[in-house]
Amino acid sequence: MENRIDFNEIKRLDQHPSKISTKKELRTLLNQYKKVLQKPFFEYLEALIEVEFSVIRDEISDDERLVLSELEIYKKIATYNIYNHVLSLNDHDNLLITDDLENLSICYPLPRGSIRLFNFDYHEYPPYKIKENIPEGYKSTKIGDIFLYQTINDLELCNLEKERISTKLKKLYEMKEEYDKQLSQCSLDNLSRVLGMRNIPSSYLVSENLREISEYERRLMELNQSDLSNKDIIEIATTNDFYNMIIGEYGLTNDCFEEPQKSSVTSKEASIMKKTLIKRMPNLNVYHEIKYI
Repeated sequence: MENRIDFNEIKRLDQHPSKISTKKELRTLLNQYKKVLQKPFFEYLEALIEVEFSVIRDEISDDERLVLSELEIYKKIATYNIYNHVLSLNDHDNLLITDDLENLSICYPLPRGSIRLFNFDYHEYPPYKIKENIPEGYKSTKIGDIFLYQTINDLELCNLEKERISTKLKKLYEMKEEYDKQLSQCSLDNLSRVLGMRNIPSSYLVSENLREISEYERRLMELNQSDLSNKDIIEIATTNDFYNMIIGEYGLTNDCFEEPQKSSVTSKEASIMKKTLIKRMPNLNVYHEIKYI
């Protein structure tokens, strides 16, 4: 495919100072553990600081990771390793790399917008958690979350999604027709509002129905486009190149990822054109975000 990327020149935008420790700081800190850690553990952490390989690789077992996770230095070194490993790869070309509030992001820039390729969220605390509620002196052992993005062209899934959306639209149109009928009846007899007529749709329900119709019509129109756009072609090429490169570096395969447990909380109907898979590790999750077009 002509739109493959060679990844050579990094474009970086530092909007905020990074909270990643320096190599010198980590070396000094690790030396304090030299007489405490077993030699294999010490050498492993040393190799991570040198970014000889990614901390994601199965160089040690999950049980050994759990042992190391008791030490704050492991979190510091693992975070440093993930951060600098992806930046040290030789295959970067015209990518926009940003570090904004403990979130390293790599995108492929377009004239309008960008294509997400990689994200590393290394917040000390989840953004939604109120820090004041965390006990004094508490240090999270969570390293962070990695997000890998891949876009795939799948005609069969597109057809299934078109059927699903068409069925959904039919129900929404029927609902709109019923709302219009009820509102029309109400306008003919304003007294009914005073008397508390039942089954009158609220303004929220009416507007939500129109919003959903508009959204599903837009999605159906996009799916009905027979040819891939130039942006689609670039997105498929760039995301697959970067994804395949990263999982190779991480020693992962597609089979390493699994479906996450579904929440018991009822959520909005999800599109089959998007899927999230997960690779769980001690104090670290790697997410595989798949988009089908």
